[in-house]
Amino acid sequence: MRRHLIIDFRDAWAEVRDFLMIALGTALYCTGVVVFMLPYGLTTGGVSGLAMITFYSTGIPVQFTYFSVNILFLLAAVKVLGWRFCIKTIFGVSAATFWLWLFQLVIQNPVTHQLPRIVGDEMFMACVLGSIIEGIGLSFCFLHNGSMGGTDIIAAMVNKFRDVSLGHIMMACDVVIISSCYFVFHDWQRVIFGFVFLILSSITLDYCVRRQHQSVEFKIFSRNHAGIAQEITRHGYGVTVLEGKGWWTQTERKVLVCVVRERHAKEVMCAIKKVDPYAFFSVTNVQSVYGEGFDTVKAHLKNQKPILIFVTEDAARLEHMHKLLDARFDLRSTEDIGCSVKDPRYIKRLYAFNAFIEEDGALVAVTGQYNNVEQEHRLEGADAVKQLIEICAH
Repeated sequence: MRRHLIIDFRDAWAEVRDFLMIALGTALYCTGVVVFMLPYGLTTGGVSGLAMITFYSTGIPVQFTYFSVNILFLLAAVKVLGWRFCIKTIFGVSAATFWLWLFQLVIQNPVTHQLPRIVGDEMFMACVLGSIIEGIGLSFCFLHNGSMGGTDIIAAMVNKFRDVSLGHIMMACDVVIISSCYFVFHDWQRVIFGFVFLILSSITLDYCVRRQHQSVEFKIFSRNHAGIAQEITRHGYGVTVLEGKGWWTQTERKVLVCVVRERHAKEVMCAIKKVDPYAFFSVTNVQSVYGEGFDTVKAHLKNQKPILIFVTEDAARLEHMHKLLDARFDLRSTEDIGCSVKDPRYIKRLYAFNAFIEEDGALVAVTGQYNNVEQEHRLEGADAVKQLIEICAH
């Protein structure tokens, strides 16, 4: 019970932190818009850019157009994509609308209602500074599962029904919006600056996201490998022990391999030094790390069926069960996944696959989250297979 409360608290705090960071990210983004774009007549892509062009041509405040257009998109998106996708987007759009209104109110001249030019007449410098601030703000949103709506919503809806790249859809929308500012100012320089702004903010966003996800790999060589492994594990990091051989000494050695986020590298170094100050180790930057504790592979295989493990050594029984399941699952045996243990709990906990076994005339299925067996179902009677399909289908 206590463990579940701790897990629930952590999940709740993670959600609260996401909303706080989305609020901070939208504040930074709106700072770039109000301080470095609107005073200089610059335009970016997305709904923000559309709202700016509307402001330049009609005087309608940016926040009104931004909020109105996004609300229309969100109403359509809720039907197509569901509330789960939209809830943080709704928060991001609402927060951005608030910041746009507040920042303009605070920094504009109370008499002329003009926004000040912070960097004088240096339009290019405003373009560079604004794009960097916006890119950082967007990275805060994206790293915490947030969005500021706009073309993101269009891209997500189109992508659901058509196999079209999200990036291509968003780029097409941005090109049209930025180019249309020519019809307001009749100035190609502003169009070019708009594309420069878009490129620089994208580069900044990319850099910030990659930096946050940057990981390093330690290879550690020490006679006290067990002590070092124990100390690193005590800090909550995983370690793998490989067999090695020192060619100079012709002696068997153990090699420790440990992958952590770059921000935790110093902690691992201290753990190594604490146990063996003379240990030899290397630290290498790794491009991408996927798996427990790191990133999740977001690529989806077409027509991918849920994987279900049938703990059996009887090939005929496996084939029979495959027919009963009506090919809704990619049914595999323990041998197929390289497992010699005949315990479905073990398979779920360490291999992450839903698994079931035949026991005393009943099907015993184990499901749950990765590394955490949540439910064990005993299915009996004529509809046991039907029940198995229902609980494992998702």
